[in-house]
Amino acid sequence: MNGVEGIPHGAPVSPVFAVQETPSAGRAVFATSDIAKGTPLWIADTPSANVILREYRRELCVQCFTYNRGREWKIRDNSVGFAFCSISCQQEWTDTLGQEGVQAWKEVEKLNKGCSREREMVDAISSIPTEDDIKLAWSVASAMTPLILAARSSITRPNKPARRALAFALQAPVVPDVLSMLLSGILARSRDPDAWASILALWPNHQPYKSADDLKEHVSSFLQLVAVLPPTLLPFATAETCHMLATRDSMNSFGIRSLDDDGAEFFGYGVWTSASYFNHSCSPNVEKKRVGLAWHFTAGRDICKGEELCITYLSGEERALNTDARRRLLMNSWGFKCVCDKCTAGL
Repeated sequence: MNGVEGIPHGAPVSPVFAVQETPSAGRAVFATSDIAKGTPLWIADTPSANVILREYRRELCVQCFTYNRGREWKIRDNSVGFAFCSISCQQEWTDTLGQEGVQAWKEVEKLNKGCSREREMVDAISSIPTEDDIKLAWSVASAMTPLILAARSSITRPNKPARRALAFALQAPVVPDVLSMLLSGILARSRDPDAWASILALWPNHQPYKSADDLKEHVSSFLQLVAVLPPTLLPFATAETCHMLATRDSMNSFGIRSLDDDGAEFFGYGVWTSASYFNHSCSPNVEKKRVGLAWHFTAGRDICKGEELCITYLSGEERALNTDARRRLLMNSWGFKCVCDKCTAGL
């Protein structure tokens, strides 16, 4: 899948389709031959980074995403804040992360449990931060990083600015889901350079934050991670890592939804890099289905050579919305105005 000249790192490769750049949608997948309905097209196996919303972490297995239909799984590790559908899933999760990864989740869970501060009200109608706003915010965060690290050092006694920087980071409101997504990206970069390269190859959104408060939460969460993560992970816990992750996941994530009720329950989201090259249409010709951790893509109808292969980003209920409502939802969630045939026709 990698190392093919002219193909983005981590992009899907197949005899029946090819990834090409487009003038309006970044990159897209096009059929290189006629494809019959029902033809298996692609399997995106595991997410490079993901987050399970905190409210569902007792009901969804963190390893295989099996949902317990609203009931809590009996196998739980409260030190990391996750539940598992089986002992084997718990062991696989532990083995995959390794000692430093598990310790990182323990430190984040301590932040979550130890925080009695109320999350500040988010101003949902504030303007989207400009690229200059974003650059400045992350520049300030980068400047604070060495102070926090100095305060954590056991070699020298930290000075007053270092102690203040550490206190500032730890006193900020904790946003568990932002912390989790950023840690997931940091762990991906630390243990799997190939997965991280695939994330960076995705088409970026240079204004990924929905509001000034959203940007503030990401920066604060990054500084909290610098304050608590195991020392071996600190080289990867950089402002660049967290900002680059945000620019990629905001337009390339897939929702993790329930499987047996047309996706009514939304558990979280993740970045399956190879799957991200399939663009949206409100009348898709490719069907996608999550099987455990993996996304399976199948031709939903006969497809002619040269056609773009499109999936839908909408859940079952959302597909029934009218054109204006669909476009509004897609703009708010993914940042683009849909110009698919169905929307253009006003259907």
